[in-house]
Amino acid sequence: MSTKVSSLRQWRQQHGLRLVDVADLSGLSIYKLSRLETGFTRFHPLDKVKIARAMGVRVRVLFPDDA
Repeated sequence: MSTKVSSLRQWRQQHGLRLVDVADLSGLSIYKLSRLETGFTRFHPLDKVKIARAMGVRVRVLFPDDA
């Protein structure tokens, strides 16, 4: 498990979004998003695309370590 707060969680919190908001917009479950943010589960590339599209940003904005 990663102790570092994910960039997705930071971005989400900075924009006043709840986990349920991102889940509703992206089509991913709250459970999966929570596990992704806390590092219990690895992000699948397609999940990154779904989340970024739902948030209206590029993947590298939410996942800068991938750039």
